[in-house]
Amino acid sequence: MRRILSLFRLRRTFSLVLVAALIWITAGDAFLGAQKTSPAGKAAQAERAKGSIPAAIGTGEKEEAPAKKGISPLVWILGGAAVAAIVYFAVTSLSKKNSPASTTTTTASNTTTTAGTTSTTTSIPASNYDFISALGAFGGGLGQFNNPCDVAANAAERVYVVDSSNNRVQESSPNMASFQAEWGGFNAPGGIGIGPEAIYVAGNADHRIYKFSVYGEPWGQWGGPGSGDAQFSNPRDVAVDGSGYIYIADTGNHRIQKYRPAGVDGGYEAKWGGPGAGNGQFNSPTGITIDSAGNVYVADSQNHRIQKFDTSGTFLAAWGSFGANDGQFNTPRNLAVDAQNNVYVADTGNHRIQKFTSSGTFINKLGSQGTANGQFQGPWGVAVTSSGSLYVADTGNQRIQKFRIR
Repeated sequence: MRRILSLFRLRRTFSLVLVAALIWITAGDAFLGAQKTSPAGKAAQAERAKGSIPAAIGTGEKEEAPAKKGISPLVWILGGAAVAAIVYFAVTSLSKKNSPASTTTTTASNTTTTAGTTSTTTSIPASNYDFISALGAFGGGLGQFNNPCDVAANAAERVYVVDSSNNRVQESSPNMASFQAEWGGFNAPGGIGIGPEAIYVAGNADHRIYKFSVYGEPWGQWGGPGSGDAQFSNPRDVAVDGSGYIYIADTGNHRIQKYRPAGVDGGYEAKWGGPGAGNGQFNSPTGITIDSAGNVYVADSQNHRIQKFDTSGTFLAAWGSFGANDGQFNTPRNLAVDAQNNVYVADTGNHRIQKFTSSGTFINKLGSQGTANGQFQGPWGVAVTSSGSLYVADTGNQRIQKFRIR
């Protein structure tokens, strides 16, 4: 259709140019013919033929030059071409002025804006991801955020966002069409994990873990400041495995704690880690996730690496180092896994998401620093659904972005 319209515009422009040139030549011929056949012209020619109009000899006047035969055809052709060029550029300028801006400046479509919330559908060229939508703006209303630091999604693609500086969690409608509910009562919450029957929130500044029903009803809490079992120091994230066991990134204590699923906290089960840079040690672990095989992945943020363990805390692998190359990190804050157990890392300081195999082999990456669709400003949270949706907590841009994994 676009090619047909382009051909139509080209033929229309050519027709206008041709008509302008014909009008110019026809008008020129008519003008010359009028000069030659007018009564005054005929009388003057007759008088000259009789010699009744002598030359002014000896009076200092010059003899009148004989009448010109007319303008050269070449001149008329060049003039016609000039007029055609003027018409062409005028038509082109008018066409550009009247064409929609979206056809030349963006590929976005289906854009809506309501109460500081923007949703757009477009495609990111030469990428492994399709941008679907972005919701959010700075503020305190529903669909607005103040440092969204983590994101999770359930099977129906209801999205849960830890709106940290607004001290709440926001819940969206399916497929993140809008945000419709909020839960409060936190002090700078840090992370969120969705289990089979409950949702857990890490109360960063509260040094405790909160438990909710899948509808946001409070079911209890546990913890408190300290370094003992069932105590926490600024816990930043929670993950739940398929059996309901709860794993907590106890950030300030540089360790992982594990709890049984029964009751409010189910009871303390185990812990591993400690401060350091060796295998199985941590420097401010801020993110945790679990794959379908039960492997536990930890974002060891200040060591700029990812560590992998089994469910009992036995070290299995580690990858990453400080830097901006593929497979390197700058303060990775969080991570998620897909149905194939690929690992997606929020590489916060490099303003991007990196994708790896479960053994740490780099696959691809998404994003760069900026505010456009598909760009990020210090992303902290990432979530992947079984249907292939990727959600990113674009913290510095105060929004959540959604992508489709190709």
